[in-house]
Amino acid sequence: MAQTASATAIDGINLPAGNGFTSTNGWETLVSGTGQTVTGWGIVNSFNNSASSYCAGGTACQLTYYFTGDVTKFDPTATNGNKIILDNVNAYFYANPTFTYNGSAQSMAAANVTDGSLWLQAAGHTSLVNGETGQIFGTAVGTTAQTYSGFGAGLLDATGGPAAPYFIPSYTDGLTNNLAAFLLTMTYNHSAGNTVVQNQVMTANYNAVPEPSDLGMMGLGLLMVGLMGLRFRQSRYRRD
Repeated sequence: MAQTASATAIDGINLPAGNGFTSTNGWETLVSGTGQTVTGWGIVNSFNNSASSYCAGGTACQLTYYFTGDVTKFDPTATNGNKIILDNVNAYFYANPTFTYNGSAQSMAAANVTDGSLWLQAAGHTSLVNGETGQIFGTAVGTTAQTYSGFGAGLLDATGGPAAPYFIPSYTDGLTNNLAAFLLTMTYNHSAGNTVVQNQVMTANYNAVPEPSDLGMMGLGLLMVGLMGLRFRQSRYRRD
């Protein structure tokens, strides 16, 4: 594992000091009720919104992800609060030294998203939003016969993989004050059918060297969760 002053190479991926990485053009299955499972996949586009490649040593690489979550609440008619809640959320990130993932093609993306080696594993972190507990919360939902858009957010813990020790738990859950490593926010642009294109931003504090939990970040975590709740209250259900 090579290390520089600004980033650490972990299985071919440069992890810099910073606090966010983004994914665009991801895919996600649509759901129509509780008891169903959401499956999604995509590719990480950048760390810290940098245009520079995150591949170590100037080589080719991809960092892809795959996630699942069980629908425990589905209420598209609600006028405020949480319209959808996911629990039992698990996410897996894969470092791939070759370009086998094509995010613009749904079938190829699904087939190749788990190529490479496991880089990071994350699990949903239960939090309190709008008086309800869950792991991922959404403000706009629909059925497979509808077109809709919306906003979602939740917390994740870094639980495994060689990159996990570099992520600093920083976001409080509003319940036990246990800290989570990620604040995940996403916007949907769903089309009628069984898939959706979405944008995701995963805000996490990470360092170029492994560090223990930084309790000094709790204030930032409280602020972010407060803003997340405000976004939920301000969002409106939209159906085209």
